[in-house]
Amino acid sequence: MIKKWVMSAWFVLIFGGVSLLAQAEPRLVEPVKIRVEQAAEYIGKTVVFEAEVEGVSKSPRSGLVYLNFGAAYPRQILSVKIPKENADIQANMRGAFGAMVRVVGIPLETKEGPVITVTDEARISFIESSPGKVLEEQGESRTYRNRLGTVLGRMFQQKDYAGLEALAAKWRNEKTRMNDGSWLLTLFYNNLDRHAGDGVGIVAQIAALEAWRKERPLAIEPVIASAELLVSFAWAARGTGYADTVTAEGGRLMNERLALARTTLDLLGGRFSECPRAAAVMQRIALGQGWSHAEYAALHNEATSREPEYLEYYFAASFRLLTRWYGEPGEWEEYSRHAAPGDFGVELASRIPWSLTGYSHIIFRETAVRWENMRDGFEVMVRRFPDSVRNRSAYALFAGMAEDRTTCLRLLDELGDKLDMSLWVNWTNVDLARRWIADPSQPAPRIFKLYPKEEPEEAVEKL
Repeated sequence: MIKKWVMSAWFVLIFGGVSLLAQAEPRLVEPVKIRVEQAAEYIGKTVVFEAEVEGVSKSPRSGLVYLNFGAAYPRQILSVKIPKENADIQANMRGAFGAMVRVVGIPLETKEGPVITVTDEARISFIESSPGKVLEEQGESRTYRNRLGTVLGRMFQQKDYAGLEALAAKWRNEKTRMNDGSWLLTLFYNNLDRHAGDGVGIVAQIAALEAWRKERPLAIEPVIASAELLVSFAWAARGTGYADTVTAEGGRLMNERLALARTTLDLLGGRFSECPRAAAVMQRIALGQGWSHAEYAALHNEATSREPEYLEYYFAASFRLLTRWYGEPGEWEEYSRHAAPGDFGVELASRIPWSLTGYSHIIFRETAVRWENMRDGFEVMVRRFPDSVRNRSAYALFAGMAEDRTTCLRLLDELGDKLDMSLWVNWTNVDLARRWIADPSQPAPRIFKLYPKEEPEEAVEKL
């Protein structure tokens, strides 16, 4: 202990005690409870506040993580800074965007406004909402999804199997949607599919689901969730690369686990058609097992005839038609325009490309997606789900990517301060978009992906 103190003192003397000590987290006294907008009035004082995280960013150079409160960067009223050295706290805050947290600390004035540095995990924590209240809410935001996921996770941990089954049945039978049209049934199963990437968490979760199935053998939910986890386990063995990167052992494990997933779904027997999620899981199995076009089409057509508007069917089918899998150039784009009849089919012409944006560099230059089809689809979505900020925020974003300045500006004006920052990232992008709309010679925000057509990789690095 003495040696450690001497070395620390020597370091302070050599490298400058004032600057080094200034980085340390100040000593706390009894905190004063404040609202985020009061932070500037309490500079240098110990405070405690509870608020929603409006934005999360990480500096690639320093490794610092910032949580923004009051608004997303650069309009934040207060920020919480978590240093690189506190990797455990940074890890605990993954998924904090949109969540309610409680923070204790001392705000200090910076050029970016008040900032609280947190180096003690006891000074920052998530706030759990009342389960009953959350289940009665209607929403779509990341905050809403996180709160709902927390409630579902707690019900599972407390072995409230009857409650989970009743909730799944309600959402399934009533086809309950979030404000943006997403199915709550999908969120239900996605929450049960949460696991550690190394496979250890998957095995533990499968064991927990098996305990549920044994206790309540008539329940279909643990069977479907177990099959889906086995599919995830199969893809974990394969890896995410192209076929030539898959090892012999990885391929063997993948095939075994996919076969087991299919056998698990067979336990449903005649109840397979009771829940649309079962067929969606089978689509993932079919992709991994390389079913023929005819076999896959039969599965897809039967599933969509039973539940025409379960979105996951169409997302899975379009993913399979990527050229990296079993599609030809332009095939998934053509499918997106004719996947279903009526207004819902028009809507899918937006939803499907939106679901696949991570698989193309510059969507309107590198794919056969047509902006006029996406625009029509978003118009249908706005009419069908008028309370959705998320859909209109996506509409504005894709309008910018399509260089439809008029539509983009109209939507930005309509949304005002209600833009979904899980899509737009921060308000700097909004300001850049407005400047670019007013003056096309100005640079577009990077999220529009309007890089020069020549040498796009170099252009990305420069940006």
